Amino acid sequence: MKCDGCAIESTREEFFKTARRSFRRKLLRFCPVCHIRHEEGVHRAAFWLGVGMPIFAIVMTSISPGTMIGPLMWNVALFQIVLVFSTLAHEVGHALAARLAGFYVSHIEVGLGRKFLEFRLWGFRWLFRAVPVGGMAHAAPRDARWWRLRMTLFILGGPAANVLLIIGAWIFATFRDAPPSGMLHDIAPVTVVVLANAPLLIYSLWPHEARSSRGNLANDGLLIWRTWHLKRDDIAGSLVAVVLYEVQELRHQGKLDAADACLDRGLQRFPSHPTLETLRGILLFDRGLAEDSRRIWIRLLGRYSGDEQVRFAMFNNIAYADILIGDPDLLWEADAGSRLALERQPWMAAFKGTRGMVLVELGDLDAGLKLLHEAFHEQDDKKNQALDACYIGIAHSRGGDAEQCRSFFALARRLDPGCCVLAREPRLSASAVKLV
Repeated sequence: MKCDGCAIESTREEFFKTARRSFRRKLLRFCPVCHIRHEEGVHRAAFWLGVGMPIFAIVMTSISPGTMIGPLMWNVALFQIVLVFSTLAHEVGHALAARLAGFYVSHIEVGLGRKFLEFRLWGFRWLFRAVPVGGMAHAAPRDARWWRLRMTLFILGGPAANVLLIIGAWIFATFRDAPPSGMLHDIAPVTVVVLANAPLLIYSLWPHEARSSRGNLANDGLLIWRTWHLKRDDIAGSLVAVVLYEVQELRHQGKLDAADACLDRGLQRFPSHPTLETLRGILLFDRGLAEDSRRIWIRLLGRYSGDEQVRFAMFNNIAYADILIGDPDLLWEADAGSRLALERQPWMAAFKGTRGMVLVELGDLDAGLKLLHEAFHEQDDKKNQALDACYIGIAHSRGGDAEQCRSFFALARRLDPGCCVLAREPRLSASAVKLV
């Protein structure tokens, strides 16, 4: 089956999603990455169309003063902006409720698409993406005491924030002795706040699953239902989430020693957990210990060979380690593993990056550069981008382009000063000639 977006082909039909072309009946089939881009494009167009309404309002008001279209367009634009802040308030409500329930709060995420802004505040990370639609609060309980009640408190924190905004708007209107005005006659901030938060409240509490880049995710209402129907064994197993969040956040901050200590405690509670062991390999990889990472991933491949998702992820990881080890005798293994992984899931940015590195080592510079550039632009993790940038530089150096080589290594250094591949920067002379 071929993707109608990027033309990638795969035999895995179950991974492809259908979507309707705008204003047409034709259905398109997209790979997971292109389907996400399609959804983001729809949301982006709708958001900026709403924000751009004031331009249309100014034109209409100048042509026909007193028309109802002008105030309506201004209110539509205000609605879009208030909706973003209401979504943020919803996620902050989740985070504050999580803190009250004794949860570990990892980060708040607002929007879709690539990272736009990221910072730390109040002890957790705030992440804003390019398309300000939707959001998620990432938190997890540290233990199973009163798990259902605490989880319910966490889940209801978001809808409670929207209720408070609605109540606040009505109190403000009452205090000003000015009932909510109509959107057709004047700019009506109170009415807009109510109209922005009421749908959010209904959408979050009416049980359903929403499609996202992470697959189908349960909304607040469905999560509450599942919380009260989850078995005790599943509750105990879910506690591994707090370890994953903590280790990933410590790694994100570059605190590898603290991440190792946290992971050790996690493996004592959850021995031989595959995701935690994979994280162990990643932390070793961050320290430049690719051979140790490879041994862990080979062991996981043998243990979970029947799990297709794990198997091909390990193929990719082992190939990744082979390349970083730099032993020519392992190149055949890297070639076979990266090829199988990419053939199975050709839309995975990480798989593209690994395969691109292997192809560069095999001397196929053009094909390698193509995959590395795709991987670099499709993922927003700076550590992975730095690795891709380094190998793009290596490919350019082997093609004789010293200037591009230095440029991409400088980019990698800015993205991740601790990148283990920076030490492989070729020492090309300034007189190196670009090969055509």
